[in-house]
Amino acid sequence: MTARWIGIGLVSLGDHHDAQAFLRQALGLATTCGDSRAVIATQLNLGDAYRYGGDTETADALYRGALDAARIRRPELVDFALQHFGKHLMEQGDLVVARARLEEALRLRMAKGDPELIESTQAALDRVALLIGQAGPGAVGDAEAPRS
Repeated sequence: MTARWIGIGLVSLGDHHDAQAFLRQALGLATTCGDSRAVIATQLNLGDAYRYGGDTETADALYRGALDAARIRRPELVDFALQHFGKHLMEQGDLVVARARLEEALRLRMAKGDPELIESTQAALDRVALLIGQAGPGAVGDAEAPRS
């Protein structure tokens, strides 16, 4: 999936428009081939391209779709989908739901036993905690986050 890797590289370089084009192409190819793993991974990457390009609504839909698909077809990818979605929610200020998604990702990653993945998720959770602390008491509800 060369188109996917080009798209990821373009996201890193800040060329979000071209990244979206390559990643949409990669998503179409993965869908046509019936490769659910590649579909989910590319949806996450495309979500990143839209997120960093400023289209948070499209990014949100892609992350939700990837998470739903991972839960149904590829449970081994759920932690990755939760991580991407949780960081997106954090950036959008939806801190309670972000924390819930990242806590779930951390539990899954701890079960996997991969220290780098655990560290990455813990860093995101630490950032959410900092943002919640900065928001002050009552600014962020402690209600149970909805499941997705």
